Amino acid sequence: LKVAHDKHSELSSKHAKDISASAAHHSTINERLSYLEKLLADSADQHIHELETLKASHGKHSEDLAAIPGRMSLVEKKISDAVDKTSRDLQSLRDEYVRISESLRHIDDDHVARGEHWQSVERLVNDVADRYAKELKTIKGAHDKHSSILDELRERHASHASLLDRLDYLEKSLGDSANQHTQ
Repeated sequence: LKVAHDKHSELSSKHAKDISASAAHHSTINERLSYLEKLLADSADQHIHELETLKASHGKHSEDLAAIPGRMSLVEKKISDAVDKTSRDLQSLRDEYVRISESLRHIDDDHVARGEHWQSVERLVNDVADRYAKELKTIKGAHDKHSSILDELRERHASHASLLDRLDYLEKSLGDSANQHTQ
């Protein structure tokens, strides 16, 4: 029993030490309440600050909203003035279009008559151009033929001795022959 009692005393002593160590680590209720009160006060101050910021922002937006009807009236007036000006400009353009259309109709009538005349002139010019193109082709063919004949003559001439060279040769041959007969 003594062993059990010693064991129990030892465990009791250990348990008391654990409780005192635990108490040293834990805050008291007053400390915990003070901490919670401070936390709630800080949170309340933050909420009050945010609420005041929202109220100020709301006041600015309310002022902006109050100015909108006046600004809208100004925009509506400017749009109305622009529409009126555009309508006047559009009517002016329509009147000008009618005037130009009538002028073009008269020009078109003259253009048709002139177009027929120009078509006959164009046919005549094309006929003359075709005839000259054929004649030019014929002349070019003749030129090419004459050019080849001239080249051929130049080759023959180059291979023949000139008239003076041939005369000199004949005189020399006759002179040599005459000298041989006299001797």
